[in-house]
Amino acid sequence: MLSLNDLSIEDHSNNKKDEYLGFRNRTEKKELIVDIQGFDDEDINTYSNHNGVFDQYTDHGYMIHRVTTKGHLTKKKLVFDLYKSYLICHKKKVGFSEFDEIRIGQKTNVFNHYKSKKTSVHHSEDCELSFSLMHSNNLKSLDFVCSSVKERIEIVSALYLVIKQSRSSNNELGFIRKQWDYFGKETLGPNDLRRLLSRLNYSASHGHANELLKAVDKNGDRVLDFIEFSELFKLLRRRPEIKLLLNKYSKTLEGQLSISEMIDFFKYEQSEEWTEEQCKHLIENSTHDTTIQTMSHEHMEDYLSSQLNNDVLDPKAKTIYMDTNQPISNYFINSSHNTYLAGHQLQGISSSEMYVLAMKKNCKCVELDVWDGHDGDPIIFHGHTLTSQIKFKHVIQSIKDYGFENSPYPIVLSLETHCAPAQQVKMIEHMVAIFGDMLAKPFTEEDVDKVKTLPTLEQLKYKVILKGHYNCRMVSERNQVTEVIEEENEEEETDNIHVKEMKPQKMLVAPEYAKWIYFLTKGFKSVEESNTLPPWVMHSFSEAKVKELVKANGTYSFIDMFTRRQLRVFPKGTRVNSSNYDPVPGWTMGAQIVALNQQTSSEPMWLNAGMFADNGGCGYVLKSPCLLPSTVSGEFNYFDPSEPTRHASSKYSKLIINIISARQLPKYTKTEGGEVIDPFVTVSIHGSQLDDREFKTKVIDDNGFNPYWGEEFEFPLIHDQVAMLLIRVDDKDKFKRQNRIGHYCIKVSNIRNGYRVIKLENGYGNQIPMCNLLCKFTLVPN
Repeated sequence: MLSLNDLSIEDHSNNKKDEYLGFRNRTEKKELIVDIQGFDDEDINTYSNHNGVFDQYTDHGYMIHRVTTKGHLTKKKLVFDLYKSYLICHKKKVGFSEFDEIRIGQKTNVFNHYKSKKTSVHHSEDCELSFSLMHSNNLKSLDFVCSSVKERIEIVSALYLVIKQSRSSNNELGFIRKQWDYFGKETLGPNDLRRLLSRLNYSASHGHANELLKAVDKNGDRVLDFIEFSELFKLLRRRPEIKLLLNKYSKTLEGQLSISEMIDFFKYEQSEEWTEEQCKHLIENSTHDTTIQTMSHEHMEDYLSSQLNNDVLDPKAKTIYMDTNQPISNYFINSSHNTYLAGHQLQGISSSEMYVLAMKKNCKCVELDVWDGHDGDPIIFHGHTLTSQIKFKHVIQSIKDYGFENSPYPIVLSLETHCAPAQQVKMIEHMVAIFGDMLAKPFTEEDVDKVKTLPTLEQLKYKVILKGHYNCRMVSERNQVTEVIEEENEEEETDNIHVKEMKPQKMLVAPEYAKWIYFLTKGFKSVEESNTLPPWVMHSFSEAKVKELVKANGTYSFIDMFTRRQLRVFPKGTRVNSSNYDPVPGWTMGAQIVALNQQTSSEPMWLNAGMFADNGGCGYVLKSPCLLPSTVSGEFNYFDPSEPTRHASSKYSKLIINIISARQLPKYTKTEGGEVIDPFVTVSIHGSQLDDREFKTKVIDDNGFNPYWGEEFEFPLIHDQVAMLLIRVDDKDKFKRQNRIGHYCIKVSNIRNGYRVIKLENGYGNQIPMCNLLCKFTLVPN
């Protein structure tokens, strides 16, 4: 029986065999996040090898207290099924490789519910005895309370080892082993081979299956063993188009590139300047042999197919390379609307886990819709709807715990406060207690004549900024509870929702609350009035209102107005199904905070992911020079994306894309009978309306494993600085429907010239394992 003693964090027992079979042993899944307190990997290995202590989890299971979704503590059996790679707890079964995070303590919605129900039988030390296993893209959890710290350490250690081992096997060889094991046979004949190829999204006739079998059947027994099938898998994955390309440069030795030929290839095909030393280093890394002086075509193909080495995204964009000493108003901010909702706007679930998920995506502006709680403690939910409710303090704690995990730059809390003064004070008490000195201190009236620009990102590091209504400033000055009236032109985010509404005309505001509001949202009256306001006063418009105001005031005056202050754009209220609007028009107008329903996977969110993959994914992207104040450029900065005139910052006049081929596209999840897909690719530019274009490739019938297109498209560009490229792969089914398989989005300014590999993403924004698209990109300079 396989036991945990067979598992080791540094287990390389299969590396030589993997290398022999020609597979690159790497995982495509995001790294497992783990918070294991008090010990390191060496300690975990010690636990795992200590007298088979974990065998109890694999044999008959182990009884443990699990917290239910209703917050009740029940004793259930926990079983590690190492053969099928599942964790089983009572009726719940989750694959080990599907776990995203091991979370120590009580930091989930389920535990929040549990703590609210705690009775005298529960103890305060429960927290250090507890842990959670996050799965389903961190939206669901399995939550446990152990009887001792020792038990918690042992169980978490075992889980860590098994999950890590399972995820590390999710590579190319692990994938093909899983497909092979589906049949449970030692060898496969032609019919079995056809069925297995169909599972791999490759359609083969009887005759073609026989030809493939003969090509790798080394002993002539007319069946394939695993090694022979692995050779076939390798053969099908090869890209003959790359071999033809490399043949142009292989003039010294067939099938090999000399160092000088490698230098020429990188220069003329990839627009890269390589040295001899760099080429030698690449050869050594590929061959593990310091004596070899040439690069085989197979190794060069592996290099070109590797996202680690040959990603289309400029490596610079993966770092925080932009100037962070400019005012916060000079940056686009990754922003979420109705962050608390996990689904429908009227009947969906509110969850503090949505804030954790937003923080992990480096979302730096989140919304909190706060109402009076029946027990005197503020709650968050979508008011006047059937959405569920969560504690305000739980959300604040989640933001504190995860808000700066990946990026030190400020978090903006967009507060929609509907509480009475007493619970407004309670809100501030919670935030002061939890955030402490991280809570940004607002400007005062004394700063009106002194401060002309907002602080920089560097100055606001690790700060939490509160955004609220403009009239809060008046309350703060009076230092007493004051009744304020909403301004006539201030938009409400509940506009047009067809439910019973109680749109507030008046509300009481506590001075203790008002004095902490940093960004003040004021109703828009005119461009002239807005230009006289202090920089910390901002506007908030629905997507429809932005179009209306641009039409009334002119594009340039609108852009110029928001070079000095913040603008937040949010979805119109009729989007009750949490659909989204196109964020690109808002960005091209200079809107810093374009808030989207980030719980919904759709084209607007793909564009958002492409925008904020820039600058190291830190949540802040410096605006293009055409959208910055004249004071930054040193000269008058006129830009109008509706005019066919290039701005001085424009670099490229054309983007040429050759969609070449794909490898291992997954099947569409709803395809009838799991038949092989018929893929095609759509490429489109999103930016100025003058640049927006879309092209589609031909449909490749019955081949999702290694489809080849070889089609070239040209995109003339005028305003390349604000252009985004979106690539999506769809399956055209027998009903002529287009079913999305995967997508990828990138800023045009972040594209690398040459032959590049694209890792397609699924609806969660995670890379699809073993799946990629090979394209050639050419950016033509002005």
